[in-house]
Parts: sequence; C-alpha cells; structure tokens
Amino acid sequence: MKRTIGIVVVVGLCLLVIGLAVRMKNQRLVYYGSGMDPTIKSGSFIKMDRTAYNSASPRRGDIVSVQQSQMLILRVVGTPGERIEVRGGVTYINGKRLVEPYAKPGGRDVFPTKLSSDEYFLLGDNRGKANDSGNYGPVKKNSIIGKVKL
Repeated sequence: MKRTIGIVVVVGLCLLVIGLAVRMKNQRLVYYGSGMDPTIKSGSFIKMDRTAYNSASPRRGDIVSVQQSQMLILRVVGTPGERIEVRGGVTYINGKRLVEPYAKPGGRDVFPTKLSSDEYFLLGDNRGKANDSGNYGPVKKNSIIGKVKL
C-alpha cells in the first residue's frame, strides 16, 4: 500500500513539473494596444514561446515580446550588424528599402544606426502609434522575452 501511494505521489509530481514547464514555455496573453494594428488587434489572445530563442536568434519579421519599462509586442526589423534607417516612413536596411506589407505608415524618422552584435531594431506595425526602437533605440537580445505566435 505504501509503495502504491509513493508511486502515485511521484507520478503526480512529475505531471506537475511537466505542466509547469509547458506553461512556462508557452504563455497565453491578451494584447492591449494599437502599436501592432492591424496584425494584432487590441484585446486579441496571443501565445508567447519563452524558449524560442534559447538556441536560435530572432529573425527579421518575427514578432517578439520585449521587456522595456513594460512588456511590449513588436516586430524584428533589424538584426545584429545591420545599418538601420527610417526616412519618410520607409525603412532601409544597409541602404536598401525594406518591403513591409504589414506596416501602417507613420512614425518618426530614425537616423542611420549600426546595430552591434547583440542588438535588434524592433518596430510596431502601426508605426504612428507604436512605442518601439524608433523611440528608445535598439534592444539587446537579453531583453527579448520570447517569440509571439498568432
């Protein structure tokens, strides 16, 4: 009888640990704001994978969560080593225009900025409403919390 109870306790603890690990990996959130409109509407549910960048790096076009003064959801536009510039609502990477069909025009111009080996340039899809790298500059990789899945 004691052996059966011990097995049940061990199995229960294992299931609890597995459940917590899955919950920590994939977190479900409600997005509030207009900075990612129209891609993500305010009030939409999103999933964030906290482990996506443990063994990989964010790529251009990824939507990520980042910790600044608050948690923000933004799109990766510039990656390490690139030169970013935003002029007249158009984003340039290493002097070449970036095609961004998801972006709403607006936002501020950004003087040419060279990203270091651990920096990313993040912009909201609704450029005129987003609190993003156009406001506070490049973001270090360790500030990126996870990858957002729609």
